[in-house]
Amino acid sequence: MSERNLRNVLRIDAVGSGLSTVFTLAGASWLGTRLEVSAWIPFAVGLVLIPWVALLVHTVRRYPLSPTEVAVIVAGNVGWAVVAGVLIFGFPDAMSAPGNWMVGLFSLAVLALGVAQWVGLRSLVSGAHPAAAVEQGR
Repeated sequence: MSERNLRNVLRIDAVGSGLSTVFTLAGASWLGTRLEVSAWIPFAVGLVLIPWVALLVHTVRRYPLSPTEVAVIVAGNVGWAVVAGVLIFGFPDAMSAPGNWMVGLFSLAVLALGVAQWVGLRSLVSGAHPAAAVEQGR
């Protein structure tokens, strides 16, 4: 994957995460009702997403891309999907059935972004990109 494509995947992640942040903060009550959880939970998720979006935006705007920052983003996305899976399958009654589906589908999208970013990261650190050589001091 080219650095340009990796940067585009990171942009998609930033936009999606940004929209999710606004939605969970502004619609915490509505979302809590649909998930059958207290409204503070979606609100807290929205608060956690604020620094996440900041990291994504910072990383996308950085030239060259930082392999370390991209690795943190990959770990965060994969971690998010794993935690969601544990919640859905380990505690199926914690949310409504539609809530489990919503969280599950969202987590699959996040996991897909993480996998695409991991593929781009592998290319970046393998030296396939000039940016990797600059950051590694070559």
